[in-house]
Amino acid sequence: MSIPLTTIVTNKKSLQDFFQKHQKCITKGIKYNGFYLKDVLSGGCNTVLITDELINKMETTFAPSLLQKYYAKLFELRVFYFDNKCYSAALFSQQDEQTKIDFRNYNYDHPNRIVPYQLPFDIEKKLVQFMNEINMQSGSIDLIVTPELDYVFLEVNPVGQYSWISASCNFQLDKVIASYFKN
Repeated sequence: MSIPLTTIVTNKKSLQDFFQKHQKCITKGIKYNGFYLKDVLSGGCNTVLITDELINKMETTFAPSLLQKYYAKLFELRVFYFDNKCYSAALFSQQDEQTKIDFRNYNYDHPNRIVPYQLPFDIEKKLVQFMNEINMQSGSIDLIVTPELDYVFLEVNPVGQYSWISASCNFQLDKVIASYFKN
């Protein structure tokens, strides 16, 4: 699987250099996109496409921010991994301008289509091996599939939400998890 070129930046110069080198990149956590204090604790973790306009608005230094090379997507995959098994959902978010960069920019009027997805055997095998190597029994893995049908690994979240995938795809993950702990 491919992994996007990734860096952490804390200043405008580094941000500009990465942006110019890769032409298109995304971020999580610049300015008010990450968790922050403004009157009360608030924030989010949506992915944002870097633009010249955003760079021009940035201060000289800022909190550490993750940058990744942008990949066009055919669709997004959310994989809930539990006990050596992958429960995968395809999210067709790319056709909606509001959700094109990140499905978490929900469009409640026109929700994205979410369907169960069978990962190719070799991709699933790599994910299971990866999770075993980092000693995680559970987590949510984000991938994208490019128009060229390449699988790009974005991240794994150890706290990983699963109820919305379970409901959308009828995976009955509550039952799977309860059965695991019962045994």
